[in-house]
Amino acid sequence: MLLRDLLTRRDKLKTYLHALKRSINYFEVVLLDEEMGKELRDLYNEVMAEFKELDNAMKPLEEMEM
Repeated sequence: MLLRDLLTRRDKLKTYLHALKRSINYFEVVLLDEEMGKELRDLYNEVMAEFKELDNAMKPLEEMEM
């Protein structure tokens, strides 16, 4: 995978996490739908795990002196 692809994927995951966080809040606070909130939290945790894995893999590249 190209570096550009990795950066793009990481940015998309960050966007997904933000959208999921807003959705969780909406379903739990406004609609009072705890079941959907739980499903969204589970999905959030899966996306967060992938994001952290990718972010940790990219740390050495970001810290390199160019």
